[in-house]
Amino acid sequence: MRDNILAYSGDTPVENFHIWDNTEVLIHEATFLKRDEFTDEELQNNKHSILEDVIKAATTINIDTLIFGHFSSRYSNAEIDDCIKACCKNYHVRFNVFRVLPGEYLHDIISSPPVNC
Repeated sequence: MRDNILAYSGDTPVENFHIWDNTEVLIHEATFLKRDEFTDEELQNNKHSILEDVIKAATTINIDTLIFGHFSSRYSNAEIDDCIKACCKNYHVRFNVFRVLPGEYLHDIISSPPVNC
């Protein structure tokens, strides 16, 4: 079994999520928030992740911390946080979830409180 300290996903749809299993910190993009924003055709051509899909997939693997970034600027900070909280509740997330909002950067994100606490 392989254990990863840190894993990073660039612009990518949620596929083969098992490769992130046994990762302490997973940094994953979440350009979009919910699947229902798109038609089936748009989803097939989309090469970005949807936050809801990432959270759902992350609950099927062993991780300690999930950090989201690369959100579309179409969303407000409140929309992003509300979606994270709702998805974490819906999928019974048991790991900490952090995010870097559009236009924001942090030096020590893990020292800030998680969004889903």
